Amino acid sequence: MAITAAVTLGAYAVVAGTTGTVLALREPPAPEGAAPRNEDLPDPPCGVPTRDQLDGVGAALPNASIEESDSRCSWYSEFSDGTLGWLRVSYGLPTDEEGELTPGTRAAEEEFASDSEYLLEESDDEYWTSQVIDSHEPDLGDEALLVHYRWGGADDDLRASSRVVVRVDDVLVRVSMEEAGDARGGSGEAGLSGDEETLLGVAERAVAALE
Repeated sequence: MAITAAVTLGAYAVVAGTTGTVLALREPPAPEGAAPRNEDLPDPPCGVPTRDQLDGVGAALPNASIEESDSRCSWYSEFSDGTLGWLRVSYGLPTDEEGELTPGTRAAEEEFASDSEYLLEESDDEYWTSQVIDSHEPDLGDEALLVHYRWGGADDDLRASSRVVVRVDDVLVRVSMEEAGDARGGSGEAGLSGDEETLLGVAERAVAALE
């Protein structure tokens, strides 16, 4: 199994200040003895969004990470409806069910299809709820899907997420906006579709950076 150079986004803490409430990300440092750099994988896309795009969703505190099969960058964000959460951008290479690399366009096509099926599948049972609010196929890369959805445990408040998945040859570009739990703004039910223009703009730049 590959040793990765990344850590999953950890817990967040709400810190009260004189100017308002700030959501601070906390992550441990990457472990030593990381796997060698995969030359087929693009660098972490922290430079993809423009300053205006980052400002438009209140994005700050960028954090880069890289694994054998993907590289990513994330920002703490305050979206246009006041919801707190994360903006995430990643480049990924296709993997099998065990997480091992399976390079090639055909494998990327299959992973795109799997991602799409997962994002569009709705569920409402005693353990898990997933509701698709809207979806369409933007004109990006070789194939693309944008989905606005809400998800969570049946007894929990549902969280809002918006995601774009784009396949460019054998690379999968993923851009998402995700609501953090217990961090909703003053608008009541969160809905991140109001930031779709920014989401698509970042995805477009991420795709262009591969060309």
